[in-house]
This record gives sequence, structure tokens and C-alpha cells, in this order.
Amino acid sequence: MKDENKTKRQLINELVELRKQIDRLEELEIQRKQAEELVERLYHQNELVLNAAGEGIFGLDIQGKHTFVNPAAAQMLGYTVNALIGRHSHTLWHHKKSDGRSYPVEECPIYAAYKDGSVHHNDDEVFWRKDGTCFPVAYTSTPIIEDGNIVGAVVTFRDITDRKQAQEALRQNEERYRKQFEEAIDAIFLADLGTGMLVDCNIAASKLVEREKSEIIGKHQSFLHPAGDIKDGCSKTFKSHMTGESSELLEDRVITKSRQIKDVAIRASKITIEGKEVMQGIFRDITKRKQAEKALKVREKELEINTENLEEINTALNVLLKKREEDKTELEEKVLLNIKQLVEPYISKLKQSRLDERQKALASILESNLKDITSSFSYSLSSRHLNLTPSEVKIANLIKQDKTSKEICEILGSSQKVVAFHRQNIRRKLGLQNKKVNLKSYLMTKA
Repeated sequence: MKDENKTKRQLINELVELRKQIDRLEELEIQRKQAEELVERLYHQNELVLNAAGEGIFGLDIQGKHTFVNPAAAQMLGYTVNALIGRHSHTLWHHKKSDGRSYPVEECPIYAAYKDGSVHHNDDEVFWRKDGTCFPVAYTSTPIIEDGNIVGAVVTFRDITDRKQAQEALRQNEERYRKQFEEAIDAIFLADLGTGMLVDCNIAASKLVEREKSEIIGKHQSFLHPAGDIKDGCSKTFKSHMTGESSELLEDRVITKSRQIKDVAIRASKITIEGKEVMQGIFRDITKRKQAEKALKVREKELEINTENLEEINTALNVLLKKREEDKTELEEKVLLNIKQLVEPYISKLKQSRLDERQKALASILESNLKDITSSFSYSLSSRHLNLTPSEVKIANLIKQDKTSKEICEILGSSQKVVAFHRQNIRRKLGLQNKKVNLKSYLMTKA
């Protein structure tokens, strides 16, 4: 009976212990299910992250085969996700370099992560699409380590076509700027805004100051100017441009290696180069212009003095001319008075005396000539027609006095043929040849 009671207690204890074990198993099962649910949630979350990621993401095993691929990676390479799983990565999309040369797997930085266990970055390679085209990428290869052993790698990458195009455009712009910078006719200096140190210059700048570029870069901008023009450690123009007091074209001076002083006009502006703000000064040599302006001022002064002198001379000449005119008038009046008082009375008496016809004619001619002298006829005729000979002038005077050719022959003692010849010459020289113009009438209009 005693043994039977003992057996019952043992069975009860065993049943209690078994219940406890069952409870523990049930608790463990609940924990397992919770863990599975957590893992499933985490997996789902990771899958959502991978699917939503804009970057391409690969999981590779130790042989380089795809273990997982997100949609972005598959889309960029032109495959479906399933078409990539299990296939060797390098032979699909990393087998050639950008120039088409073969890319051995041993040289691939992605696979280097398997060897050295380090993270590798690269942004100077291309991945190849299914259609045979390639695109530039920036990628990171990170080793997967489990229990101290490398079991694969995770590769993240992104298409950097836009960035490369922007870099190429920037490079071309920089090349164009450098070409324009170096080939510019004007001298260009670049100075650090903070320190005033010269960081670059072009060929024209070297020529302007007669120094090699290596002698300029690294020097303070005040080095370009005469010492007497420097105030507070920098040139007046640099200070004005740096403080923003003036953005206009300013004039200054530079000093060359041979100690020659040159006048320059400077236009400056703040620009950014490689992320650093600098002052760009464009210098134009205006030495010749300044010299020309100075010479012009001297010449203007000389002309001003000469003008004053000429005005004084002109005043003096006007006085002299006035005096000469007065003297001339006085002389003419005296001549006329003398002729009227001393000559004409005697001619009148001579004409009233007993003269033959020829003598009377000569007396008339004498009287007419005196009138011509006083009327300036002879002067007018000879001054207008200086090509008339003395004989032609005499005949012209007689024609004007209404003398016939016969009378002219008798007075001058010439033949009619000679007089006719001179008459023709007179008409020709006076521009009357072949014109129906009376020679006497014409000569009277010129008296």
C-alpha cells in the first residue's frame, strides 16, 4: 500500500513536471512565432527599402553571383530581377572598360572586397547594359562578413551620367575661360580677396610688368605698383574695388622689372574660382594715351599762346594796312591833284595851239591816257589780263577811245596787218573769239 502511494506521487510529480515542460515549449513556440513574425516584418521592411531605393543594390556571394537585386539595379541594367539572380555579375555588366578593352575580374575593385575585406569606392568606371551600351557609375563595394569569414559583398551604385556631363561641360567652360584668359589682349591678374596675394595672371600681364608668371604668383598685389602709390599695404584701386567703393574703370600706375612706370586703367570684379572668391583685375596699358594727352595739353597751351601772338600780330597788321590804305588814298589824291593842276591845263593849251592833225591826235591820246591812269583802266586791264603784251595793251586803249584800225596804224606807225593780228590776239585772250561781241563795248565795261 505504501509503495502504491509512492508510485502515485511520482506520477503526479512527473505529470506536473511534464506540464511545466509543455508550458515552456508552448512559450518557446510563441517566442519562435514572434521572432518569425519580426524577421518577416524586417525582411518585408528591408525589401521595401531595397525596392524603393533610387540606387542600384546587389547582393553577391563569394563567387560573385547575384543573391539579391533591387528593381532600380535591374532597371538601370536593362534586366528583370529574376534574370539576374544566380548569374555571375562581372561577366554580365562589368566585363569591359569604358574604352571597350577587356576588364579582368582580378583587377575589379568590387571583387577586391572579397580579398582584403575593405570597402572600395569608385566613380570612374562604367557598367554595361543588356543592350550593349554602357553608362558611368559611382559604386561602393562592401564585404559581408559572417563569423569572421567573408561570404560575399553588397554593391550599391548610381548612374552619374548627368554628373559626368555637368563635369564635362564645366571642364569645357574652364578650358574656354583659360583660353580666353591666356589669350586676352589686356593684362589680367587674380588676387586672393583675404590676403591680397596674386594667385594667377595671363600672358599679357607678364608682358605688362616684364616678369615671368613665376615671379608674379605668390607676391602681394602691391608688388605691381610703385612704392609711393601704396597706402595701408595695398594699392588705392585694389582697396576701392575690394571695399566696393567703386566698380568703375579706375586709373593707376604699375612698375615693371626694369623700373619703368606705366599708366593703366583697371576694371575689377569679384569672381569665384574652384570655390574660392578672388578679385579679377583687368589692366589696360594707357601709357601712350596719357603721353598723347600730355602732349596735346602742351600743344593746346602753345596754340593758345600762338593765338594770342597772332591776335596781336593781326591787330598790328590791321593798323599797318589801314595806314597803308590811308597813304595810298593820300597819294592818289596828290597824283590826281597834280595832274589836274600841273598837266591838264597845259594839254588844253597845247590842243588850242596850231597843231597839225597828227599832233592833235597825239595830244588827244595823251589826254585820254591821263584819264585812263586816273580811272585805273590800264591797271584794271593789265591786272585782269596779265597775258596781254605791251603792244596789245596800247591797241586796246586806242580801241576803247573809239579809234579805227587806220587811225591806230597812223598813231603807232604800224601796218594794218599788224594791227589786225593784235586785235585777233586780244579777242582770243579775252575769250571773245568766235563770239558776236563788240570789242570796244567789252573794253568799256572793264574800264
